Amino acid sequence: MRKHFIALMMVLMIFLIILSVGIAGCSSKSPSTSPVIQPARTSSTPNDPNAFRTAIPTTPTPLPTPTSKPVPKFGRGDIVAYKPVTQETESLYIVLDYDSKNDGYDVTFIHRNDDGSWGHWTFTSTDYYFEREKFEKNYKAPDTWIYGHIDPDTVSCEIPKDPDAAKFFKCAR
Repeated sequence: MRKHFIALMMVLMIFLIILSVGIAGCSSKSPSTSPVIQPARTSSTPNDPNAFRTAIPTTPTPLPTPTSKPVPKFGRGDIVAYKPVTQETESLYIVLDYDSKNDGYDVTFIHRNDDGSWGHWTFTSTDYYFEREKFEKNYKAPDTWIYGHIDPDTVSCEIPKDPDAAKFFKCAR
């Protein structure tokens, strides 16, 4: 048993010696003791170790300009038509507001008065929201235009033909 122990210790010692030589490494180069001779300078530029590296541009790259949304075609109070208006046309869209944050229009219908002018809401008037691009160019119409203009705050509510109807219907506006 003692022979096995000694043999094992010898193998371990040889292994450690080989390992330490492998880790330390062997080099065929010996350190030079002679001084390094620099070539003579022919220009007046300083010896800059970074001289041949890629230079960083001195002019900052401009940031891309953010694309702005197109200016809205319609404003508050514009009465919008998608086709020619005739005597039979009873209602058109009126722009209540342009929402720049969401790029869309709040609209409702404005109805023709008995005298032919434009200017009353009905009891069933409802507000609608349209994206700007879709509202400015209706799906079927080639173009849209402003037929007229009226301040939405001055538009009155439809007067019921039956006086008792006012008790049951309140104008939303």
